[in-house]
Amino acid sequence: KMNKIDSQRFAEALYIESARILKRIEEKQGSAKGLIYGSKFKNKKKLYAIVYEVLKYTEFIKEVIVQSQFMQYEKIDQYLAQVLLYDFFLGRGIRCGGKLKFAITRHKQRLRTAFDQEMLNRQAARKEDLASSGLVIAGRMPRYVRVNTLKTTKAKVIEHFVANGYQYVPSDSVYNSSIVDITKLTNGKFTSDIHIKDLLVLPPRSDLHDNQMYLNGEILLQDKASCIPAFALNPHHQSCIIDACSAPGNKTSHLASLINNSGKIHAFDISQNRLNTMRKLLDKAGVTCVNLERKNFLDINVMEYENVEYILLDPSCSGSGLVDRGDVDTESEKLSDINQKRLTALANFQLRALQHALSFPSVKKVIYSTCSINVEENEEVVEAALERFSGTYQLSPILEDWPIFRSVIFENN
Repeated sequence: KMNKIDSQRFAEALYIESARILKRIEEKQGSAKGLIYGSKFKNKKKLYAIVYEVLKYTEFIKEVIVQSQFMQYEKIDQYLAQVLLYDFFLGRGIRCGGKLKFAITRHKQRLRTAFDQEMLNRQAARKEDLASSGLVIAGRMPRYVRVNTLKTTKAKVIEHFVANGYQYVPSDSVYNSSIVDITKLTNGKFTSDIHIKDLLVLPPRSDLHDNQMYLNGEILLQDKASCIPAFALNPHHQSCIIDACSAPGNKTSHLASLINNSGKIHAFDISQNRLNTMRKLLDKAGVTCVNLERKNFLDINVMEYENVEYILLDPSCSGSGLVDRGDVDTESEKLSDINQKRLTALANFQLRALQHALSFPSVKKVIYSTCSINVEENEEVVEAALERFSGTYQLSPILEDWPIFRSVIFENN
């Protein structure tokens, strides 16, 4: 147990590292999760908790800083100010001592006035009313865990969770039609997904980053939406596959598990840094059938890959459909940040990539997926590609009982 001085030093180091990560997130140098678990700060659990809490209330905290004119009185890093003000008003109170604590406490009245006024402006009665809506939604979503069958079995993972205090319940007691009822996932209950056999469904906010099976690569924290493309592609063993825009690599590792490391997967990406990170992920997952190549998929000569039978195309997109758990690819852009010119450019790239995928001579099946809700990046891209390849390819349903949401323009298609 730490004494008071050690506790204050720990808190100060925690605040400083949290501020550094928040700055890098805003500068799009990485995802929150990636930056946290790449940090040299030893207590990842506490770092994870405070970074995510500050992110949840960032808009509110920034407004308090502006209204109080705090930065005009204190020469302090803006991200460190956000962390300190979060803990002062919404967390456990300032836990460090010295000049950082004094920087807040000597402006306590000014800050409290701005805080109360902003509460009134937002008509907020509780702390929870101040949170950003996107992260609130994320906090209500189940935690999906994909079993890495290259290293273990689903039965062993279930046994591991049960041995660690979880309770396994049948899927039919949790699912309402094809949708998870998270109110049934309380008190440590978990179940299996009804569509993807190696996917487990845990309660929202389940933190498994210190779990030994996660650290060993036996399980991966991968949302169901991210699992559907490889599941739908459903390549047979010994097949030759292209993952066209492969980083960060969860879908690639899923493909490898589906073919049990047989055959060959060509994984392309234009960023060497992303490929380096991806190599670490694949090695941790025990993947041996992937050939990582730093190439632009659009520049690939189709005849050099004439044996390819399956292509997974998950191109860069606006990211407008993402629910941000903090592990969003920093190249994705939120809908509010994107203008029509950029959206058109993305859609043009996506169409070129899809048409290129459909041009490979031996391809039997192509999966096109985005994390966007924009019709320009989905229905319009698919329609244009099908017009060109109408005599060669046809559109197929993925999950027969899955609710389909589409633009009314394409309602009958």
